[in-house]
Amino acid sequence: MKQLLAVAINDLKVEFSNRSAWISILVLPLVFTVVIGYATSGFGGDNRLPVGWVDQDGGAQALALRALLTDSTTIQIVPLDETEALQMVADKKLTGTVVVPAGFSANLLRGQTQEVTLHLQQADNLGFTVREELRAATARVGRTVRSAQISVEQAEVIRPFADEAERTQYFADSLAVAEEAVQQPPVLVKFMESGKIQPPPQVPLAFTQSSPGQLVTWVLATLLAGAGVLVSERTNGVLRRLLTMPAPKWTILGGKIAGRFTLGLVQMTAMVLFGQYVLGVRWGESLPALALVGICFGLAATALGLLISTIARTERQADTLTTLGTFLLAPLGGAWVPLEITPPAFQTFAQIFPTTWAMRGFTDVIVRGQGPEGVLLECGILLGFAALFFGLGVWRFKYE
Repeated sequence: MKQLLAVAINDLKVEFSNRSAWISILVLPLVFTVVIGYATSGFGGDNRLPVGWVDQDGGAQALALRALLTDSTTIQIVPLDETEALQMVADKKLTGTVVVPAGFSANLLRGQTQEVTLHLQQADNLGFTVREELRAATARVGRTVRSAQISVEQAEVIRPFADEAERTQYFADSLAVAEEAVQQPPVLVKFMESGKIQPPPQVPLAFTQSSPGQLVTWVLATLLAGAGVLVSERTNGVLRRLLTMPAPKWTILGGKIAGRFTLGLVQMTAMVLFGQYVLGVRWGESLPALALVGICFGLAATALGLLISTIARTERQADTLTTLGTFLLAPLGGAWVPLEITPPAFQTFAQIFPTTWAMRGFTDVIVRGQGPEGVLLECGILLGFAALFFGLGVWRFKYE
C-alpha cells in the first residue's frame, strides 16, 4: 500500500508542477461554467414560481401542506431557513416565502385557528397567484382536520369514549379517512384539450445546468487524459523502469489509477464549492448523495481512461481519443443541453453513456433534492460502467 500511495502522490506532484495544469484543471472549468450559465439563463425550464418554504413546526399537518404545494403546477417549493428565504424575497430571487410557525400541527389538531405567514415580493398578479395557491392548500388541510373533529364529536354524542387513548385513536382513524376522501373527491372537473398535454419536466436552468454540466465535461477530460500519461510512460520506458521497484505490478498500476482519480476528485471539489458559494447552485442538498455520485462517476471515467490507454499505440492517438471521447460523451449525456428538452427517442438512446447517469445523479441532488437512496440507480449503473472498463483495461494493459 505504501508503494501505491507513493506512486499516486508522485503523479500528483508532477501534474501540479506544471502551471498549465492549474489553468486546465481549475481555472478554465470555472470560467466556462460562468459563461455558459449566463448564456443559457433565458432558455426553457421549469416555469413555476419559486416560493421559499420555512417549516418551524415539522408536524404531520405541516408536512401535508408542503406535499400539496410541492405537487402544485403553479409554484415551486424551495426549502430554506427563514433568514435566507426572506433575503431572497428581498433580492427578488423568490416570488414569496411561506413560513409555517412552531406548534402549527399540534394547535390545529386541538381545534385552534392557525396562521401561516406568506411574505411576498410585491402585490401583483404573481403574488395573487401564490396567495391563492397557498389559500387552497391550507383550506384543504384545514378541512381534513375539521372533518375528523366533527366525526369525533358526533361519535362521542352516540357513545362516550372509554378513555382519552380511545378518543385519540378514533380521531387518528377519522383523520386518515378524511384525508383519503379529500384525495378522491366525489365531483371532478374534466378538462378537454385539443392535444395531449403532459406536465412540464423539471429542467435545470442557467448555473443549475452549467455547473454540473461543465463539471462532468472537464472532469471527464481530466480523467480520460490519464490515457495519454500511461501511453507516454509506456513508450518512454518509464513503466518498465518502475517494474524494478520491490513491489508487485498491480501496485504500480493501482498508484497511477489512484493518482488520476484523486486529481478528478480535487477538480470536482473545486467546481462544487465554486458553484455552491459563488453561483448559488444548491449542491449541498445532500452531501452523502453528492459524494456517492461524484465517486462513482470518477471511477467510471478513470476506468475509461485506462481502457483508452490500452487501445492507443501512441501518445498522440491517446490525446485524440481523449478529446473525441470528451466531446462526444459530454454533450450526448446532457452535460451541454438538458436531456429533458430533447426528443424521447434521443433520451432513450443517451442511456448507454455513463455521462447521462452522472448528469442524472447530479441533477437529482441539485434540482430534485434527492438523498442517497434517490441516486442508488445512477450510482449502480456508473459502478457497472466502471467494472466493465476496469476489467477490459486491466486485461488488455501492457507495461511495455
